[in-house]
Amino acid sequence: MASFIRRLIFAAALLTVIPLWPASISLKTFTSQSEGYIVEYPDTWYRNPSRLSDTLDVQNFPPSKAVHGLHIPGGGAEIEIASWRTARNGRSTVEEWIKGDTAHQKVLAKREINVSLFSGVTRAIEVREEADVSPGPLEEAVIWYFALQDKWFEAQLVYWRGDPNAEKYLQTMRQIVSSLRLTPSREQPKRPERAR
Repeated sequence: MASFIRRLIFAAALLTVIPLWPASISLKTFTSQSEGYIVEYPDTWYRNPSRLSDTLDVQNFPPSKAVHGLHIPGGGAEIEIASWRTARNGRSTVEEWIKGDTAHQKVLAKREINVSLFSGVTRAIEVREEADVSPGPLEEAVIWYFALQDKWFEAQLVYWRGDPNAEKYLQTMRQIVSSLRLTPSREQPKRPERAR
């Protein structure tokens, strides 16, 4: 009986960590043809016109509000979802990927966390860092490195240090990541059942 109750509590906990979009939010769907993934993001966020590639890169401000040389204006945030193949730049391990990404940044924290995906919960490495983008204030970033089936991804959120909406931006990244799924052509084929 105790085992059943523990499993029931665990199942309920899993259901509570999967963030759902509020019904009032309209969504856009992004499909990366070359990387084979699909995500949803709020239609109040804009694709970054300087990064209109096959990688999701959205910002919560219109392109006309971007600050030359700094990019993100005060109160602005940017979220990017990149696959291992796109982001690794010749690095052979996830640790090398993280080391390369943070080489010129001040790492504030690094830890393992659970991340909700469309298909369930997975472990991720979370890195929090800050970067000096003089002459402006410091930027902060939250980066998650995680796998979906056998494909690695990086989800990155960037905003100005001290922004009172930082938690709201992080919730948006959680929701975008929770919608991440592989395109049908990239899903792993099901193993055939053995003949009995």
